[in-house]
Amino acid sequence: MELKTLFLCADDLLIAAHLRGCDRLNNRSIKRLFKVRNLTFASPNFIRSLGLEMGRINPWSVPDHAKHIVDTAVLEEDSMATNNGTLTGTTLVDIKSFLNQPSIQVHTIRVIV
Repeated sequence: MELKTLFLCADDLLIAAHLRGCDRLNNRSIKRLFKVRNLTFASPNFIRSLGLEMGRINPWSVPDHAKHIVDTAVLEEDSMATNNGTLTGTTLVDIKSFLNQPSIQVHTIRVIV
């Protein structure tokens, strides 16, 4: 199972949404959670300004000031694959260790069909 990390911008917030690669993000859940009206995916230019590139974002490349949100479905996994900062390499994320970070919030943020 793949863990994907998406960058979202809302007002003056940078949000890192972490969910399974097969899931779609529910923008409304993020808006409600952070009480914001405008929410957009970070632009490629903004991502480059962070020293990152599209397709190379992983949980460890998220800037310190970002808010981390992990979807509840991720909790069902012991470990998940993600990119290692390259376009072709992968690494495993130990989910329990990842969730032990103090800045992590867990909510249902995927589209439920």
